[in-house]
Amino acid sequence: MASALLYLVGADDDDYKALPDWVRNTYWVVRLPGADKFVYIPKPFEVGALGTVVERMTELAIAGDDYQTKDFAKSLTHVLSDQLAMNPVPQLFKPAMGAAFNYDDFRGVDIDSPH
Repeated sequence: MASALLYLVGADDDDYKALPDWVRNTYWVVRLPGADKFVYIPKPFEVGALGTVVERMTELAIAGDDYQTKDFAKSLTHVLSDQLAMNPVPQLFKPAMGAAFNYDDFRGVDIDSPH
């Protein structure tokens, strides 16, 4: 509920709307009263992920054409894959898949350089 209220407070703020989605997904962004600066409060993993989903659902319901279903899906994918680190591949198969595809999923680079 607090996340939805926090979104509603910043919904009319153009500077808040201009923030990248990853910032709004990983931080509670609060404008200091009487100042032009934001305070970024890091969201805890599980509770923050739930708060992000609530914020984005509120945005989807209120924003109209500015925020659409595809944007909500993108935010939800970010929450599941990055914030909660949900990967459908079991740890048992990750080393074999990394070797097969020549890709280190942890570091995000090729295992064996093509050079």
